[in-house]
Amino acid sequence: MSTRSHIGTIDTDGNISAVYCHFDGYPENMVPAIEGYIVEHGMHAFIIRIKEAQRGSGFRYFDTNGGETYGEWRDEWVDRTVTDIKECDQNFAYFVSPITECIVKILTYGKERIHD
Repeated sequence: MSTRSHIGTIDTDGNISAVYCHFDGYPENMVPAIEGYIVEHGMHAFIIRIKEAQRGSGFRYFDTNGGETYGEWRDEWVDRTVTDIKECDQNFAYFVSPITECIVKILTYGKERIHD
């Protein structure tokens, strides 16, 4: 069973750069995975990892080590970049501010929810 999501960044003007993630997108998993990755590797590495996944057909899963893209798993290389928040129609979407290095927005089926 998969809980699909989008993961990415959002700037102060609301522009996003995100990518699809197939497995384990529920908040109890994804919030600590994203936060743990940024603490361990830094915001710059998170941005690079998102770009790698965009070029690598999206993430199969994401974890504190950066997960695995479909490109890495089965040599599938299709651009899966998402730049319109309306395209974030999976179960969940997580957006990190490059300025604060924190998750600032979580969507559930396209509707914003509060992140504590």
